[in-house]
Amino acid sequence: WRLVFCFGFSLRELRKQIGTDPKKQPCCFSNYWWLGNREDAWATSKPEPDYYLVDFNGRFASTSWNRQEEEIRKFGHEFVRAPEAVIAEAITTIFQVTGERLLGDWYHWGSSLDSLSFRVFVGDFDRHGWGVRDCYPDCGDRDDLRVCLLRKFQSPA
Repeated sequence: WRLVFCFGFSLRELRKQIGTDPKKQPCCFSNYWWLGNREDAWATSKPEPDYYLVDFNGRFASTSWNRQEEEIRKFGHEFVRAPEAVIAEAITTIFQVTGERLLGDWYHWGSSLDSLSFRVFVGDFDRHGWGVRDCYPDCGDRDDLRVCLLRKFQSPA
């Protein structure tokens, strides 16, 4: 678990900020499918600027998206699947500050649906940069599709 502060960049804003040149780390992997207008709803979505408590252990590999949701619910209502933009910003910042490359060989499978109703995932942060991909929710045989849990903070009453 790590407590991270995110400024609330969308995935596209973060890509624009850090670029796609693998010689200038950290960077975003240079693919373009998610830059078109059809993907605006999720690719331009901005999380609230805030602190987030995130589990970067990568849980529930080789499991369908729906089955992962069942497993997440067992933790209680204060635990959710982290937003993709939070994960991308967090792994970028952690690399900038410490040189540590989280999600080096796996992806965080988020909640966002792309224009084809596939679930979006981010990660695989290797020397080419972190990537943005998509997959149908029933895809459960992939060891590289995991979940970063986020613990919601409860506001004082």
